[in-house]
Amino acid sequence: MTPLGRELRERIAATGPLTFKDFMEAALYHPEHGYYASGAIRTGRAGHFMTSAELDPIYGELWAGAFEDIWRACGETQDFDVIEVGPGEGGFAAACLASVSEELGRALRYRLVERVPAVEARQKARLTGLGNVAWSASLGSCPRVENGLVFANELLDNLSFHLVEKSGGRLVELVVDIRGPDLALDRAPLSTAALSAYLGDLGVDLPEGHRYEIGLDALSMTARAALCCSSARAASRSRAPSAFRTSPCRSMPVAKPVRSSTSRIAVQLTCALMSLSPGSSRTPSSTRAAE
Repeated sequence: MTPLGRELRERIAATGPLTFKDFMEAALYHPEHGYYASGAIRTGRAGHFMTSAELDPIYGELWAGAFEDIWRACGETQDFDVIEVGPGEGGFAAACLASVSEELGRALRYRLVERVPAVEARQKARLTGLGNVAWSASLGSCPRVENGLVFANELLDNLSFHLVEKSGGRLVELVVDIRGPDLALDRAPLSTAALSAYLGDLGVDLPEGHRYEIGLDALSMTARAALCCSSARAASRSRAPSAFRTSPCRSMPVAKPVRSSTSRIAVQLTCALMSLSPGSSRTPSSTRAAE
């Protein structure tokens, strides 16, 4: 059994079963043993899997062109902020910064949100000399964006989620408990009413025996991203709700064309963050780190 497995068994023995969300959070982000938080290389050719940003720099180059379109829609402002959340080994940032036009390069302030110091150190080594680059440990510690956007690539599906099931005609939550020498899934009452409310908002009625993954953390992440951008908040207040087609987040605009440049920033922000539905997250194989 791994050190994390032993720690989780002790925690369950002391306080009771863990929600699947809490179990997954520990497997991925435990400060010492978590798959991502340990600081080991996970993405790229030296890691365990590849993302679009690591396969070819053309992905970052294409997005650099999109960022320039947004900057011009803002009126080619003197300062333009791009905040990238979950930047991995910095491949996307490197490709984007190396390919932006000279005009945008003078205005661009690129900020990476990275919570793991060892990964941040590798990013800094990779991005040295590529422009005006800064780091923050969380979205909440980022400066307020007046002109710009928040971007994330393959992030929402790496956030922990709750696992629910229709059993005996009612909705229950799957939790991790001790079963002999092993950890196993068991059924328990819902840990929060937000889970049933989420399915109700989507109009989802699970058939008997079916399971559903609910990424409340993904909804929280998109909301925090919107709060980073004062332009996005102003756009949401200044236009009627009918101006947007809404996602399961309800209050978050997704992809409806709008007139003002500030509203356009909000739309681009949300599309970048919500390329994966919070309700369709998948369990990374790395969750097995706690077994």
